[in-house]
Amino acid sequence: MYLTLVQEAVDLTERHGGASAAARESAIPLRTIECRLARARALKLKPSPVVVTQQDTDQSKRESLRLLLKRPLSLNEIAKKLSVDRNAAVLMVQELRDRGVMVQQFGDHYQIHVAQTPAVITAKHVHASESNGYYKFGYLSDNHYCSKYCREDVNKDLYDWFAAEGVKTVYNTGNWIDGEARFNKHDINVHGMQNQLNYFCKHYPQRPGIVTKFISGDDHEGWYGQREGVDIGWLAQKTAEEMGRTDLIHLGFIEAFVRLQHAEIKGATTTMLLVHPGGGSSYATSYAPQKYVEALQGGEKPSVILFGHWHKIFDLLIRNIICLGGGCTKDVDTFGRKMKISYHIGGMIVELWQDPKGAITRYRVEKKQYFDRGYYNENWSYTGMPKKVAA
Repeated sequence: MYLTLVQEAVDLTERHGGASAAARESAIPLRTIECRLARARALKLKPSPVVVTQQDTDQSKRESLRLLLKRPLSLNEIAKKLSVDRNAAVLMVQELRDRGVMVQQFGDHYQIHVAQTPAVITAKHVHASESNGYYKFGYLSDNHYCSKYCREDVNKDLYDWFAAEGVKTVYNTGNWIDGEARFNKHDINVHGMQNQLNYFCKHYPQRPGIVTKFISGDDHEGWYGQREGVDIGWLAQKTAEEMGRTDLIHLGFIEAFVRLQHAEIKGATTTMLLVHPGGGSSYATSYAPQKYVEALQGGEKPSVILFGHWHKIFDLLIRNIICLGGGCTKDVDTFGRKMKISYHIGGMIVELWQDPKGAITRYRVEKKQYFDRGYYNENWSYTGMPKKVAA
């Protein structure tokens, strides 16, 4: 089976004129294709002499099915249109799902839907405390990998800080890639959905003993999801796993509810919400999170909310909810200047203490901020003249 996959990588590379093009056209991660090509060289495999292979036919039918499922079809209709039997139609539908395509079943019909399943309020993700109901985790947001404004240096430094402080879990509230839209084509340096996911999984910081749990937004990475009908967060995790990374765990789309479980007292629990909200950033930093919390029903309030999207670092207490903004790791771009939005570059370490009833009664937040990249390369500084000029 593996030898077949290796041969497929050789044939795809030959057909499309290079590994990058083969990855883009086949939706197979570039790193996976490169590994298979290295194995092929060791085995001295050559491209198949057959112009049209079975893999080509299967790929063609998968792409045809993807187009067909823009409208609802039964399995019998799928089988008839693709000239396959019903069992083969079932397998092809499952293959699309295995590639992250959101094929949903409604009655006897299947259709690709671009709307992802929303989160449920019942927390299915659990974060157990340390002794005495103590929690400590890192938090950052809005990295925008593949944008030329992305601050990869900040991401690396934040993870060095997390590791030095003994953090084991980091939460990320979305927009980890910049995505692609008609208005950001000149702002990005990597094009294509799978190419951006490959870049993100290759370059996002990885530190021994640290797991990053992230949600996906309905913008930026969410643009791909809306156009392609894929669960982009699931696909990002899958891409990471294929690259050998198990430290990137997707929690959900737009929201994820995490149960904070006291490790020593059964039933002592509360909820933390990760959210990538909509709407623009307000001039007053506190206004947007305040209005968000005001919209929550009393019985559904979490104890802690981690907000993404607004690119703001903040620490607020609203309706007894600890509201934290993780800022961003991206310099101000053309859009930010156009909309007169301030970006807060940085991240934070959060500590929580849980009482025997499960309530969070004490917390501490340490924030770390960064400046324009010119501050670090001595071309410009908030604190005075550049050193090379002052000298």
